[in-house]
Amino acid sequence: MNKKFPIWRDAETLVVAIEQAVRLFARYHKYTLGQELRKEAYALLEAITHAVNQQDARIAWLAKAHKHSESLKVKIQLSKTLNLYASFKQFETIAQLSYQVSKQAKAWQNSCNARASR
Repeated sequence: MNKKFPIWRDAETLVVAIEQAVRLFARYHKYTLGQELRKEAYALLEAITHAVNQQDARIAWLAKAHKHSESLKVKIQLSKTLNLYASFKQFETIAQLSYQVSKQAKAWQNSCNARASR
C-alpha cells in the first residue's frame, strides 16, 4: 500500500542509499555522523509511514517528516564537507532524494492544512 505514495517510495530509496553510503564511511564517521544519518533517515521514513496510514493525524506526522528531512539535509551536507562519500554521484543522489522528500512532505502538509481550513 505504501508504495503507491511517491514520497514513501522516495524515502525508502533514500534510506537504502544512506545505508549503502555509510557502509563505506571511515570507521570513526561510520559510528558517529553515519549513525546520525541512519537514525534521521529511519525517523523520516517512519513519520511518512504514519502519515500515510493515519489520516486523522496526518498533518502532525507530515510536520515531523519535514522536520526530520530538514535535519537530514544538514547532516548530508556536513558529511559532504567532510568528504565521506565514495563519489560525488553518491552524494548527489542522496542530496536530491532528501530534497525531493522534504519538498513533497511540505507540499502535502500545506495541502492538508488548506483542506482543514475550508
